[in-house]
Amino acid sequence: MKKGIIALICMILTLVFIIVALIGPWYNRSAEVTDGEAYQNFKLTGVDTKIPDEDVKTKSWDKFVKEDMDNTDKAKSVKSVFDICMFLTLGALITAILALIGVLVMTFGFGNIKPIKMLGGIFGIITVILTIVAVLYFMVALPPAVSNAAKEAGFTEDIGFWDETNISGNKVSYGPGFAWYLMIVAFVLSLIGTIIVFIDKPSTIIAPPR
Repeated sequence: MKKGIIALICMILTLVFIIVALIGPWYNRSAEVTDGEAYQNFKLTGVDTKIPDEDVKTKSWDKFVKEDMDNTDKAKSVKSVFDICMFLTLGALITAILALIGVLVMTFGFGNIKPIKMLGGIFGIITVILTIVAVLYFMVALPPAVSNAAKEAGFTEDIGFWDETNISGNKVSYGPGFAWYLMIVAFVLSLIGTIIVFIDKPSTIIAPPR
């Protein structure tokens, strides 16, 4: 298989994973309660809440902060973490699309390959940076923001990124959702694809038929 095809596959998968990360949960909170299990899925766009014997309720972040977190400054700081990650993820989506276009041109040999290849590689680098920054920022910034909001609500313990605690006799678990893990995968794939773009030689590029 040609290196260009491998880079193309990596960039396509990167784009798919970033899109799924935009709509999937980045963080989860679940609790074992008397009537079953309750959970909250925190997405970049809002929060899904499920309690036993009721349907899932979805709220935007603004509505969730106002109605469920009393619109406090500490609650807004939690929302700001997700807002920044939304900005980083959207940026990664845009650069991944541009990188994919560059890799398509490079792989199938349309037009002047060299400058397009360079642009594809540059946008690939930016995608790599944005995805890993989103992952690391979220991991570092969310725990203190959540802990401060919890303390404002009367709880005393700090909450870690992966954590378990006991609230009113109920076991509560915290941890990243699958969208956060998908961003890690997107980082790895975009890194592989970008490296291939820069090391690929013209001899491995598929020329258009004549």
